[in-house]
Amino acid sequence: MQNLYTIIRGKIDPTDSGGMMITEFEGGRALEVSADGEVVWEYVNRFDEAFTLEMTEARVYSVEEAVDFRETFERCLGSD
Repeated sequence: MQNLYTIIRGKIDPTDSGGMMITEFEGGRALEVSADGEVVWEYVNRFDEAFTLEMTEARVYSVEEAVDFRETFERCLGSD
């Protein structure tokens, strides 16, 4: 298991499935952990092989919310 480290702006939010959404600001990483403590998925905000970019917040959205965001975005662009 890899350690998490963040001094400021890290965030932990519970998920509907009983796990946690974790944002590691300095490490530029977001991950979802199941209620059993297993990593469901992880994203590292890489700039290149040597550097990662800071990440302030990650969120989990339902499929319905994602569809709503896409429809709203397309309307803003003038797409149908």
